[in-house]
Amino acid sequence: MAVLLVLVWSFRLACKPSLFDDHIFPLEYAGEIKDAFPSKQVAIVHSDSMLLNSAYPNKYRKRIEKDITSRGVNVVFNDYVDDFESTHPKTRSGRQLDGDLVVSFLFLPPGMSREL
Repeated sequence: MAVLLVLVWSFRLACKPSLFDDHIFPLEYAGEIKDAFPSKQVAIVHSDSMLLNSAYPNKYRKRIEKDITSRGVNVVFNDYVDDFESTHPKTRSGRQLDGDLVVSFLFLPPGMSREL
């Protein structure tokens, strides 16, 4: 429970949280953050041209994108973030992210690296 409490407190203090992953976790967190703190600017960086992954039908993926962007969440497609230590990280394409809290949802098995 301590990790969750720290994460919630971090989101409360952050002005512009940025979330990264190709799964549903950032979408859920982005929605929860916007519900709890509607004035916060939230961004998701996604490595594909559509949210979620190809296991989901394109029609559903487009609807999810429409739903999340209508709530005020900014989505960056076809890009990656490698440096999670920086206070203002850049994507691989050189785009400067304006987030003061960076959260990666990349869950890797032991012995794996984040190199793509």
